[in-house]
Amino acid sequence: MEKELEGQPLTVLGSQRQPVINPLVSELRFYRAALASHLRALRIPDSEDEGAEVLPMDRKMTRSESGRVAAHARWSR
Repeated sequence: MEKELEGQPLTVLGSQRQPVINPLVSELRFYRAALASHLRALRIPDSEDEGAEVLPMDRKMTRSESGRVAAHARWSR
C-alpha cells in the first residue's frame, strides 16, 4: 500500500466533488493500528532491543511500552 501511495495525492475528489482523504491513507492507518495492536498482544520486543526482557503474560504493557511498539510499527519500513 505504501508503494501504491507514493506519488499519489493525499486528497482525492469525493462523491460530491469535495476533497477527501485518499482511501489508501485510511487503509494504511488502519493497517498500522492493527499491527501495533497485534504486536502489543504478542508482547514481541523491538528488534533493536534483542536482549530485552519479554513481559509475563499476566502483566499489561505500560503506556510508554505500548507507545514504543506503536511508533516502531508506524515508522519502520
